[in-house]
Amino acid sequence: MSSPTEAGPSAGGSGRWVKVALVLSLVLNVCFLAGPFVWHAFEPPPGQRFQHRVVHQLELNDAQRRAFQDFVRTARQARRALRDANDPLGDQVWTEQAKATPDQTRIAELIGQADQNREKFERAITTALGSFLAALSPEQRAKFGEIVRDRRDRAAEHLSHTLIP
Repeated sequence: MSSPTEAGPSAGGSGRWVKVALVLSLVLNVCFLAGPFVWHAFEPPPGQRFQHRVVHQLELNDAQRRAFQDFVRTARQARRALRDANDPLGDQVWTEQAKATPDQTRIAELIGQADQNREKFERAITTALGSFLAALSPEQRAKFGEIVRDRRDRAAEHLSHTLIP
């Protein structure tokens, strides 16, 4: 009778290859499953990708870049101000709607206030955009319009809907 160590090199060798294959399979599966999560973790957000796209495709000079950054900053501040002003109004509307007999006049007033805040936001965005566009050549303005109307770019589409709902 032979002992396990006397079984020969082929018995131990095939077991080792099975282990190597299993480890490789595990590594490939982990990479396949985790790859998209890792990719998205390092990918910039849509707004930032949109900004890079505008700067590079329009070939903005330093003054134009500053005008674009001013537009982006104003848009962020205006959006934040709109959210800060309208979120409490929305909460009040839902609180009123939840009552047994909601006050429709109060609801209409709250919605009217939210509409006024939205109009103020749109004026701020339009003014800031006008300042940025004034810094561009006619060709760059046309190209910017193409970029904004690109439905595949979520940030561009969002900007387009902000300007023209």
